[in-house]
Amino acid sequence: MKNKLVKANKTKFDYRARKLGIFGLFLMVITLSVAVPVASSLSNVNKSLVHDITVMENENNDSDIQLERK
Repeated sequence: MKNKLVKANKTKFDYRARKLGIFGLFLMVITLSVAVPVASSLSNVNKSLVHDITVMENENNDSDIQLERK
């Protein structure tokens, strides 16, 4: 005699839910594979722009033109 309950008959909803779960997982993997490289490149561009702004601020410290950060 078994000590656990086993559901032998699966309904149409169970099969549909499994397909939707697999499709959702596949969609998340595809989205992350596209989003992570884009986010990384945007982060690198942002760092380079911050560096360029810092260099420009350091060069303009001697002149009368002041860059304002808002």
